[in-house]
Amino acid sequence: AGLYNATYCILANGGIVNFTTETSNKRPECRSEAQGVLLFPERSNDFVTTLGRIDWRGLYAGHYGRLYRGAVDRQQLGLLLNNNGGPWNGQVIRVPGNATIEQAVTLAPGSQGKRGNVTVIVEGDLTIRANVVYSRALSQKLHELPSLGFLVKGDIVIDEGVSELVGAYVALGKNKSGSFITGGGSTHLTVSGLVMGRHLSFQRTASGTAGSEQVIADGRLLGNPPPGFTDLIKGLPTFQQVAP
Repeated sequence: AGLYNATYCILANGGIVNFTTETSNKRPECRSEAQGVLLFPERSNDFVTTLGRIDWRGLYAGHYGRLYRGAVDRQQLGLLLNNNGGPWNGQVIRVPGNATIEQAVTLAPGSQGKRGNVTVIVEGDLTIRANVVYSRALSQKLHELPSLGFLVKGDIVIDEGVSELVGAYVALGKNKSGSFITGGGSTHLTVSGLVMGRHLSFQRTASGTAGSEQVIADGRLLGNPPPGFTDLIKGLPTFQQVAP
């Protein structure tokens, strides 16, 4: 009671103006105006930046997890994520071209020594038209926690009816685009995980005490990272509570 969690961290290469928080007069804010240039992962820098590294060669070669060899229907990606028949066990799914999640997804946990994490590489745009959540089944071990990551070489577009997403969403884009677009409408959207893009377009207009869009950090991305995300996540700030 009476304690607050850090819910944001603003890093800028210049002044931060016209921004206040409810508790700014009570505790230090997580902000820096001298962060320097934050380069975005792209081909020109071999996807290595201050934010971390994406090792495409290693992902495609199976160094981080076995490549999924089954059939992939680009219009039925949600059905594939649901019906793998068991834990994904650290596999990497490669989707050529654009992909769509039409069906609601409940990602299963690992079991009997198999991991619960999976990474999806989309080599075009990703459109999400249904909720994506983790199974509520209890996991006995940390590596069994379901953990999902999307590496998208185009844009990520969310349908206005989607209300809940989990996992890491990285929109790298083509020709330096890389947009994460929530779609309009009056439905609240909660993302439990991570969002990265060159352009973040929050378009919801929901009413109420909570924000129209909320992005809430999820510790499972650190505890059981999706394949290929370990280096990328190392670049995130960490928060610790210390005794007064």
